[in-house]
Parts: sequence; C-alpha cells; structure tokens
Amino acid sequence: MGGSLAGEARAAGYIEEASGSTRGTGIRAEAGATPTPWAPDLILQTAFFAARRGAVVVTDAPDATSGLVCNATEVAVGAQATCTITPRRGGAGIQALATAFGPSTSTGTVSALTPSVGDTLTFTFIAITVTDAPDGTSGFVCGATLLDVGQPTLYTITPRKAGAGIIARASAFTPSASAGAVGALSPSVGPSFTFTYTAPATSGAVIVDDGLTSFGITVTAAPDGTSGFVCGATLLDVGQQTVCTITPRKAGVAITARASAFTASASSGAVGAVAPSAGASLTFTYTAPATSGAVTVGDGFATVGVTVTDTPDATSGLACSPASVPTTQQSVCTITPRRAGAAITARASAFTLTATAGTVNGLAPAVGTSLTFTFMAPASAQAVTVGSGVNTVVVFVSVSCSDGVTNGKRPTWTAAARAARARSGSTADRGPIAPRSTVVAGRAPTPRAASPSS
Repeated sequence: MGGSLAGEARAAGYIEEASGSTRGTGIRAEAGATPTPWAPDLILQTAFFAARRGAVVVTDAPDATSGLVCNATEVAVGAQATCTITPRRGGAGIQALATAFGPSTSTGTVSALTPSVGDTLTFTFIAITVTDAPDGTSGFVCGATLLDVGQPTLYTITPRKAGAGIIARASAFTPSASAGAVGALSPSVGPSFTFTYTAPATSGAVIVDDGLTSFGITVTAAPDGTSGFVCGATLLDVGQQTVCTITPRKAGVAITARASAFTASASSGAVGAVAPSAGASLTFTYTAPATSGAVTVGDGFATVGVTVTDTPDATSGLACSPASVPTTQQSVCTITPRRAGAAITARASAFTLTATAGTVNGLAPAVGTSLTFTFMAPASAQAVTVGSGVNTVVVFVSVSCSDGVTNGKRPTWTAAARAARARSGSTADRGPIAPRSTVVAGRAPTPRAASPSS
C-alpha cells in the first residue's frame, strides 16, 4: 500500500526526487543518498492525505532538546497547571506526533496531549507541586551554635508533618531571633529551606525560632584584663585540689566568652581544662604539686598566689631562746618545719604546743617555713619540757634567793643610827653579807660575789 501511495503522490507532483530531495515535506537529503529512515510510508501517507485536504504535515522524532514549561510551578493541592511542549530535534523546532511524548507526574494526574500532531503540544497537570502544612516535628538546625559578635551562620528547616517529610511553602515558617538579625527564607517552596542569622553586637544567649521550633545559640565576645579570677582555696596541702573561677569582662563589663580565650597555667602543680566551652562564668581545676611552697596560678590575664603546705614530722626543728629563764619570765621558741629532714612549708595547725609547766601561746604565722610561740615560765624553779607535737626541748626555770639586801649590799647606816643600834644592843656592822645565790632546778646553787657593806 505504501508503494502505491508513494507512486500516486509522486504522480500528483507532491514528491520530487530528481534533485535528491523531497519538496514540501521538510525532509532533506544529498543527491543519491537515502532519505532519513523514519517511517517513510507514514510520512508519505500523512503527506498524501493531507495534500488531498489542501495541506501537508511531515513529522519528525523529537529529542531531549525539546522544551517543556508549565504556567505555574506551585499550586495548592488539587489545583491545575497547563504545561506546553515545544518539539525539537537537535535544538531545531519540528512537527511531532503527540504520541512521541509520554507526560507523567510523581503525584497528581496528567491529561492527554493536544493536538495529536504539531509544533506545540499541551497537557494539563493537576497539582504539580503538592504543598502541605508542616508541624512541630519539622527539623531545625543551624551551622554553628557558638558565634562571635556579628558573625553569621546558616539555618536549615526540613518541613515535616507527623514526622514525615513534606513539601511546604516558605510562608509556613516565620524566622525570628531574640537578638541579632534573620534573613529571608529560600526557596519559596520545597522540602528544605535556609535562612541566614547574624549574631548581635553584644554577647549572651540567643533564641532563634522558625515559628514552630526554636534553637539556642551562644554569642561570645573577646575578654580583656578586667576579667575576674579567683581560686576557691589559696592554702592547699600537697596533692589537694581547688576550683578556680573566671568571670569574663571587657572594659569592666561582664560578657559571655569562649573558654579558648583563656589559658590556665600554674608555676607548679597541674591545671585542668577551662569549662564550659563558653559562658559568663568559666572554671578549671588546680591540683597542688607533691612539694610544698608558693605557687602562682593564672588564666592568661590575671594570677592568684597559692601556698602549698606539707605535713611535718619529728625531723622538724624546735629551739627556745633563752634556754634558761627566771620564774615567770618568757622564752621565744621557734619551730622549723621539716619532713624527712627536708625543710617544708607547714600550717601552724600541724603543731600542738605543750609545756609540763608554765604556759605557751599560739603559733604565728598561720603558715610558713618558720613558726614561733612564747613560753611563759612557771613561778617555781624546775626543768620544763616544751613540745611542738612532733618534738620537744627542755627549758630551765631559775629562782633568785636573797636575805633582803639591796643589790647584794647592806643598807647604808648613819652615825646616829649606829649609835642607836649600839645602845639597843644591836650589832652595827655584821661584816660582809653572805653572797646571794641563784637556784636552778636540777643544778647546784651558783654563788654570786659578795659585796662589801656600806
């Protein structure tokens, strides 16, 4: 049938092959070459019958360069959009059969293409983009939760309904922040949206909201030397810990700062990490070393002095000066703290003062490498044992004996007084006075040189 139709078409003058081309069909070929092999009978039939109606339509096979546009890319559920196909081959517009295309959609429905052949074909899409209302199960995250003042970060919203991902309109969300600035959401519709948040010029905690859920971030500033720094204890035993606290400030004003803005250090012992990662109050732990002494602890801006003490033992020194005192008189005693023979820094509370007689006063200072106290001798001569709790020393207490003379001499008698004593039978001059002696407990009396009478 195709052959007779072709012959009839040629006889009618619609197809001319003398030059190696077909006229009025849109099909071209070099002389002696075979025309493009796509359904020649169909072409000839289409051309012939169209010619009988007064027109010739020759179709070609479209490729991916064909165009496809819809008059709306966003419609509500159940709404309609019209889509237009522009057939092309190699980028050039062609006539094509509607059956060369197969409209489809992942959701909704599509209508048939019209017309059945042409250089422009249309079909209807029902609900090209199906949007839904998101709820609080939507995802909301930001690129950074710790920002410096003025720093931007990107927030991402993932629309969900009852936990399932959906396509939503950007207008379903309303980004806001308790401080700082938020940008516009984009795109206008989709399964994911983004917007930019810019931190404010002042530090602190900020809440960023998308209208359904919220997200907390921390904005930090750079501290300076006006920041506060204290340690919980400045008197520690070897190996003991204390917590040091940093209060970040800038120009004297409290701020929120990053822990990394500070550098914990110590001249001896160990320091822990500064925590939390950012805040208005930061802390770290200091652990005293195994040896006593003065230590400097710092945060990179300020320092605190810490004294580390050790426990003394019997190798500690104890001496009183003088070692022999009269009754009710004082002697100053000195303790030199040691451990295993090595000098240490010790607390006064590490020692317990005792005396077998007399009294002892409190140690001073409260901590140090040399401590002193006072021993008050009793009213009677004796050997007194004075102790520090770890060792002892003996202090001799002496008493002075006298016959009532002054400074070891007899009173000075006048001539009249001697005469009166003579008349009364008294001896005016008894001769040299027996020397006064000093008695010390546990020792023989020590005579003093006699003084001539006056």
